[in-house]
Amino acid sequence: MAYIIALACWMSDIQFCETLRKMIPMNPQLHAWWHVLVSCGLYTLTVAGQHARQRVLVAEEKDHEATIEVLCHFIPVAKIKERQ
Repeated sequence: MAYIIALACWMSDIQFCETLRKMIPMNPQLHAWWHVLVSCGLYTLTVAGQHARQRVLVAEEKDHEATIEVLCHFIPVAKIKERQ
């Protein structure tokens, strides 16, 4: 999802830069938002890959499991936890 929004920001910045400058007195910095959103998407993809690898590694272990925790309500983190 982050990649789609990032692409929309970047394409809007390319296509409508002059129009936006005339309509809005400030620059909305859509290209900068593209960088932020692509970085978020890459981080999420990396966590998903790490989680998939952890699931493979703990598949044979009965006392551990791979999980994804969310920090601060929006930062996913892949972890290996002991089963309870």
